[in-house]
Amino acid sequence: MMTTVPDRHPKDTWKGKAMAKIPWVDEEVCISCGLCVENVPGVFRIAEKGKAECFDPGGATEEEIQSGAIDVCPVECIHWKE
Repeated sequence: MMTTVPDRHPKDTWKGKAMAKIPWVDEEVCISCGLCVENVPGVFRIAEKGKAECFDPGGATEEEIQSGAIDVCPVECIHWKE
């Protein structure tokens, strides 16, 4: 009798791509300044509620997300979800 083992996936994946870290925006703290959207448009956008959101964590490298969004956010509302 053959037993099938379910495919194992990394803890965090985005569109099938393994990611060590996922950026996350605390919408309660976000002031909608748009710096993250301007600097890393492949990852962040302004959502319907008028606050920034991460819509594609794989849209830039971790380094680009760190320097273009996390490090420059004036209210420090962007964090890594590990």
